[in-house]
Amino acid sequence: MEKYYRNPYIVIGVLGLLYSLYKRREVLKVNPKAEKSIDELEKTTTHTFVKEEKKSNLPKEFIDDVKGMDNTTLKQTFKNNKEMLKRTELDKEKKQQVREMLLFIKNELSERNSN
Repeated sequence: MEKYYRNPYIVIGVLGLLYSLYKRREVLKVNPKAEKSIDELEKTTTHTFVKEEKKSNLPKEFIDDVKGMDNTTLKQTFKNNKEMLKRTELDKEKKQQVREMLLFIKNELSERNSN
């Protein structure tokens, strides 16, 4: 038995296990749910995924226009606005508005393509 106490690998392994148990106790003190398994947590939690409309600063007319466009017009609008953003000098506020519009158009295109 004494040869095990002198073997450095066994000593390091035992110290590593003790350290991990110590850290585990700290985690359990902070978050008691960490002790439960994932399956147990999934059974008790109910997931409700609701698609929330993100409040945007975009004008309602713009959103209605985008919803009314067909895919080819929407792609062309996206391309034109992206090029316009590159070649014209705008102040930061207007650039951000154009980026938001581009993002909205891109999301609309991806939603249409996924359906």
